[in-house]
Amino acid sequence: MKKILSFFVALVCYVSMSFAQTSFVATLSHEGNFTHYYGAGAFTSAYNASVNGDIITLSPGTFTFSGSFNKGITVRGAGIDASEKTYISSEMKFYSTDETMTTTIEGIVFSSSYTYVYNDASGNGQGTLKFIKNRFGEIHAVASNTYSNDRGPIVRMYNDIITSSMYFSNTNCHPDFLFYNCYVANPRCYGYNSNSGFISIGENTSAFVNCVINWTNTYCSENYYLNYYNCIFNWTYSSYGGSNLNYSLPSTASCFNCLSINKSYLFAYLVSKGNNSTTSSVTDVFKTYTNGFNYGETFELADDAKEKYIGTDGTPIGMQGGKYPYTSTVQYPIITKFTSEPNTTKEGKLTIDVEVDGK
Repeated sequence: MKKILSFFVALVCYVSMSFAQTSFVATLSHEGNFTHYYGAGAFTSAYNASVNGDIITLSPGTFTFSGSFNKGITVRGAGIDASEKTYISSEMKFYSTDETMTTTIEGIVFSSSYTYVYNDASGNGQGTLKFIKNRFGEIHAVASNTYSNDRGPIVRMYNDIITSSMYFSNTNCHPDFLFYNCYVANPRCYGYNSNSGFISIGENTSAFVNCVINWTNTYCSENYYLNYYNCIFNWTYSSYGGSNLNYSLPSTASCFNCLSINKSYLFAYLVSKGNNSTTSSVTDVFKTYTNGFNYGETFELADDAKEKYIGTDGTPIGMQGGKYPYTSTVQYPIITKFTSEPNTTKEGKLTIDVEVDGK
């Protein structure tokens, strides 16, 4: 009971300060003790003081981060659909060089254009990076050494939003990304070698499960060895010149139980495929979604589409099916209201009003 009470007092202190907007706050939780850091650089300060197993909670506001991220800690923000969001404006460079280490990042808007996930090209065992309910611009999966054959971190993404591009870039390493119920714009594999031009990324185990893929260009032709299950592809690219090959997934990709909107030949060159289908109208598939990402979107299928497009697991395809149906609600409590009476009662008690959102 004492530990719970101490946590509650610390949490209330943190929330009341952040809601009063006196400062941006990063709260570091270490073995039941809480330390608060303030200002735009508070995230960096809390990170530098943390050790594996700690939790950092960020208030609403815009934080910067200096250096590379390589610890097995949990970082929590206010949620991407919160009225006041947690932003990180710096480019982030994530590593995970210890196979016993798990890093979890949830509820944060990464407002910089680029987020990088590296393998360290050292032969060390790789840990796990979990990204849950975040919003990104571009994510780059990159090897520190372009010619490395080391496997990068185990990356698992749940209910995340990638609004610009997902790049598997400049690398001969073996990416291990699994995307569950995510919105992903323009997944793409590319690399450059002055001797051989564009190169493939080799043994890519990366897969997209129950995702919405939004194409705004011809990058689908660069999906070497990427795998798709129960996904919906929406094509919003305005120019259709050139051969169908430029607008189709390459033969080395695979697709099963997927749906293509607007492009009937998306699956034409695939060797590994099954039970894919096409349709011509986005309004026949989604209740509200049109093109691009909007805050508050649920990616719910129209009633007819729920019955018509069924995935490999018996649930509807897309972000509301599968094991992890999409929601932007974070997994931990967020205090959305905290007020107190100015005076105590005659019994010396203080009346407070607290509202908590989360599950």
